[in-house]
Amino acid sequence: MESTIARTIGRLVLQFIQVMGLYIAFHGHLSPGGGFAGGTVIGASLVLAVLLDIPFRGKSVLKESFVLAESSCLIVYVIIGFVGIAAGTGFLSNLSARFPPGTPGSVLSAGFMVPLGVAICLKVASTIGSLFWALAREDTQDGVWNA
Repeated sequence: MESTIARTIGRLVLQFIQVMGLYIAFHGHLSPGGGFAGGTVIGASLVLAVLLDIPFRGKSVLKESFVLAESSCLIVYVIIGFVGIAAGTGFLSNLSARFPPGTPGSVLSAGFMVPLGVAICLKVASTIGSLFWALAREDTQDGVWNA
């Protein structure tokens, strides 16, 4: 995008958007939100950064990173689920599988819900990024993104 105003405002708000996405993902068991909502916010911020051509670290390997993150987050989700089975309870069993409950109201409460929420957050963000890369193509002649 050629708009200097949009690129400048995007640079200013991009980090705040991503921090808000992480906040939503980490506090999903305490307030409305969670891994899916936080991942959607983070994924949309990455798409915004690419569309506005905002430079950020790792942009050149973003497509490969999305594929790697999608696969690894799915593996983490399944491993967390099988811990419940290994403890003698059901898949994704939480407190009955003897996970420490933590202090009620703190971020590290509710057993494995925080790691599970972060895994879901990264999975959703990488899926949004992968879908964006699949639907958008770079026009190598003039560097304009076309859908």
